[in-house]
Amino acid sequence: MPLSLSLSLTHSSHVELHYTEGDLVDVSGITIGKGFQGGIKRHNFKRGPMTHGSKSHRALGSIGAGTTPGRVYKGKKMPGRMGGTKRKIRKLKIVKVDDELNVVMIKGAVPGIKLKMGRGRKRNNKVV
Repeated sequence: MPLSLSLSLTHSSHVELHYTEGDLVDVSGITIGKGFQGGIKRHNFKRGPMTHGSKSHRALGSIGAGTTPGRVYKGKKMPGRMGGTKRKIRKLKIVKVDDELNVVMIKGAVPGIKLKMGRGRKRNNKVV
């Protein structure tokens, strides 16, 4: 697996004091925003039939019952903004600690855009 992201720390802290190679860390960050997306991409809904006179290929379909309950339930999965939320990836392994550059190299997928600083937390729940 390729190395994914390098976490930088503040100027005053030294990496080797907090992290060692082989440690497991939790990394949190803001996921990549994807803008307004439909139900198929956002919630993995199935498409409608593409032939035989169908008019709704990627439309949602029904969003509720009828007169009873007479409303749409809270939390109904519908199209909307996708991404841009805070996510935490657990148990990522530290591959290399570079004190000269003040950088920690982590193996695995890290939420967010490239070169964006995430927040690392050791598995014993100490914030660094």
